[in-house]
This record gives sequence, structure tokens and C-alpha cells, in this order.
Amino acid sequence: MRLPIIWGHLIKEYIKILSICLFGIITLLLSTRLEDVARFVALGAPVGKIVAFILYQIPYMLQIAIPLASLVAGFTLFSNMSSSGELTALRSTGYSLQALLSPLSFFTAFMAVVMMWGLFDVSAKSRYAIKKLEFDVREDEPLTFIQNSRYFFKHGISMELTGSLRTGQSAKDLLFCLPSSKNDRLCLVMIKQAHAKHNCLHGNYMSILSSTPPASSTRAFGSLFIENADKKKTPIGQVHELAQKKTWRIAPEYMPLSVVRAKRQELQQQVDAREYKGLNTKKFDTLIQKFSSEPFRRLSLSLAVFSLYLVGAISGMRNHRSSRRLLAIIRPLFAFAVFIAFYLAGKNVDEKAVAAIGFYLSVHLLLLVYAHKRKNKLELGME
Repeated sequence: MRLPIIWGHLIKEYIKILSICLFGIITLLLSTRLEDVARFVALGAPVGKIVAFILYQIPYMLQIAIPLASLVAGFTLFSNMSSSGELTALRSTGYSLQALLSPLSFFTAFMAVVMMWGLFDVSAKSRYAIKKLEFDVREDEPLTFIQNSRYFFKHGISMELTGSLRTGQSAKDLLFCLPSSKNDRLCLVMIKQAHAKHNCLHGNYMSILSSTPPASSTRAFGSLFIENADKKKTPIGQVHELAQKKTWRIAPEYMPLSVVRAKRQELQQQVDAREYKGLNTKKFDTLIQKFSSEPFRRLSLSLAVFSLYLVGAISGMRNHRSSRRLLAIIRPLFAFAVFIAFYLAGKNVDEKAVAAIGFYLSVHLLLLVYAHKRKNKLELGME
């Protein structure tokens, strides 16, 4: 009857430390997305959608936060047990290290299953929800979207203004510099005051400077035109269409696992049909490789919860029993760095599924072998 009590104690303490670690890691990762949040706020989003935009970031961050938190929680738990003498007391009653590691081994394995079959699907839906929020806000405030987007810069257009083009607000000193569609000259548009109202952009005191090319090759200069208007308005329907245009690329990591499998089957059917017609299939072959390696990418992150826990727990046991405590702290951090290196290497070669799968899975074999060897040495009393 003592074993279930120990199991409950270990799992309870592990969850407590894991929760604290997750909170800290998520907070840190959210701070790295402040630029995206600021850009979303600049689009004119209401407070409710801003909060939803931030919360939708969390499931995607949990993919890497949970494995890291598992490593830190395992290290901290067994380090505390070792320093307080609790670990020594349990071993003196006949418990082996394997018996002490088993409760959390089963628990982290269960967490890995939940990640693989639950978290990644939630993450994919949250990524889609983020994009949907962005386009909803763009539709509500299209001029604000144009004002704060990089769309103009991609098309050689420069815009400067003071104020905001949100509905109900006004801007002044608008300056547009854009290339002419008829020649290689620039066109300058200046508006003293502007505001958006009733799906129209209203401008006061507008000036347009444009030019025409020389009438003949013998002339060096063309004609310069200056147009002035006290009041002018233009519909913003085309801006609405631009704001609603969905230009993002749907990657395999943004899809639920069932959709990934279905998409791979569809691509394989297209490849078979194109091969039958004698057409080039290189592009489709590359996509098939990416969709084939995606399930193993998710499997690698899920297994990391288990393998990194073991490395952290074993290192924590050594922390207060060894004179080289700093080295005992560096080892789990180095193990996490190795995992990240293999994971990134797998993502970089996802166009070659076999190589990517090799990177995704081999790192866990290395971590488990390392943890097993260190555990055996500790069982024998070797530091």
C-alpha cells in the first residue's frame, strides 16, 4: 500500500513544479510575440479580439514549452528530494531508482500521448483562428490594415501620415509616393486632411503631382501636371477586397493530423495521375515528403516529454551527491540543446522524409541511452 502513496506524492509534486515552469516559459515565449500583438492592435482590433489573439498563441507555444518544463520539473523534483534526504530514505527502505522513476515515467508517457493526439490538433485550430481574427479585423478597418501593413512597400509605394485612418478618426498630412502605371516616373499624392466614413475615404485639400514621358526621343523632359482639389472622396471597396485576400500558406504543421494524412493521400493520387500522363511531379513529390515527415515531427516533440524528464530526473539525483554540481546542472541543459539541434535539423530537411524522420527519432534514442547508463551507475553507487 506504500507504493501508491509514493506514486501520488511524486506525481503531485511533479505537476506542481511543471505548472510553475509552464507559466514561466509561456510568459517568456509570449514576450517574444509582442511585435505581432502590437501589429494586431495597430489594425484597430477591439479588446476582446486582442485577448483572444494572445490566448490563441498559447497552444502552439505549448509544443516546445511542455518538453522543456518536463525537463526542468524532473530535475527540480529529484534534486529537492536528494538535498532533503528524502531520496536516501526511500532507497534505504528498498526502493530502487527504477521504482522511483516509474510513476512519472508512466505519467509523462501519458502526457506524450495527449500531446500527440490532442494538443497538436488544438494548436492547428488555434493557428487558423489567429489568421481568421486578423482578416476579420482587416475587413472591419481596411484602411487601418493598409496603413500598418507592408503591402505598399512590396509594390514600391511609400506612405506617410499623422493620425489614424480608422473609422471615426482622422489623419492629416498624408503623403503617397507611387510608381506610375504608364511610365517609369513617380506620382506624388498629398492630402491635408482625411477621414473614413460610409465606406469612403474623404480628403480635403488634395494635390497630385504626375508627369508624362517626353513626346519624342529628342526631348529630355516630359510634361509635369499639378492637380488640386478642395474636397475629394473615393470608395474603399477595393481596399476591402485586399484586406479579405487570404495570402498565407497552409503548412502541414497548421493542419490536424487527420487532415495531414488525407492531404498526403490526395497528393499521392495527383502524382500517380501526372505520372500516367507523363507530366513533371517534382513539386508534388516535395510536398509528399513534407506531409510524410510531419507526423514524426509531432511524435518527436511528444516523446521529448518522456525522454527529457528521464534526463532531468537522473541529473537531479546527481546534483547534491556530486561535488561537481555545476556540471550536473549543465548536463540537462546540454541534453535539451541537443534535442533542439536534432529537431531543427529535421525541420530543415523535411523535403527528404527519411532524413527528417532519422533526426526526429534518433535524438530520443541517444537521450534514453544516456539516461539508462547514468541510472545504472547511480544504482551501483558510482558518482
